[in-house]
Amino acid sequence: DDSSTSTSHSNYDPIILLAIPEDSNALNELQCFIRQNVQVFSATTIDVDESLAARKRITPGQVGMRCIHCARLPPRTRADQAI
Repeated sequence: DDSSTSTSHSNYDPIILLAIPEDSNALNELQCFIRQNVQVFSATTIDVDESLAARKRITPGQVGMRCIHCARLPPRTRADQAI
């Protein structure tokens, strides 16, 4: 059941968390926390257009990871190299 690792926010694509329910069996509390706050995503044309000239250009469909909280921020306020 993916319900524990996939949620959605209005105006955003579904969030697919890096975390899985079994994490607590093998990882410490901090590692679990980090995985619960990192999402896996596929870059859209909007992500490409909003990228801030990263060292390596991103392309639509490229898979990446990002903080679930930073993903909601306007591109200009995100940390360097964030998309």
